Amino acid sequence: MSALEPIGPTVVRGAESFLLKARHIDQTFQIDVFAPPGEAKKPLPVVYVTDASFGFGIVAQTISLMLVARELPRMVVVGIGYPAGLDHKAIGALRFRAVCASADPLYLENLRKQLPPGDVPERLEAGGASAFLAFIDDELKPLIAARYFID
Repeated sequence: MSALEPIGPTVVRGAESFLLKARHIDQTFQIDVFAPPGEAKKPLPVVYVTDASFGFGIVAQTISLMLVARELPRMVVVGIGYPAGLDHKAIGALRFRAVCASADPLYLENLRKQLPPGDVPERLEAGGASAFLAFIDDELKPLIAARYFID
């Protein structure tokens, strides 16, 4: 019987990954980009995927298959996630900061009751949603537009 030969972490075929240090948030993000092969004749639509640490692969691969079947127009998919090496709890805390507009004590209390003990970090920052949106609009989108032929 042959042995499995490790070749490294799995990556999404046809995608590129970048690290981007955000000015609006003291955070480095992993930016994954899937652009369809071949030269585009006109600017392509772009889809931004948050929670890309967990969902970029399935979104990019689903879109890729739908492109082959001509169920969708050609498009660029941009994933916004966190660098490899962070565990799910650290990613959850960063995500919480990025998407919560304000810290609601009742919401935090209910969250701690619903999740297993230890799954919610003791210190959760909230209220970073506007800074996260500013990062996407002011920093990420212009960089993507400069690198890819998008609409």
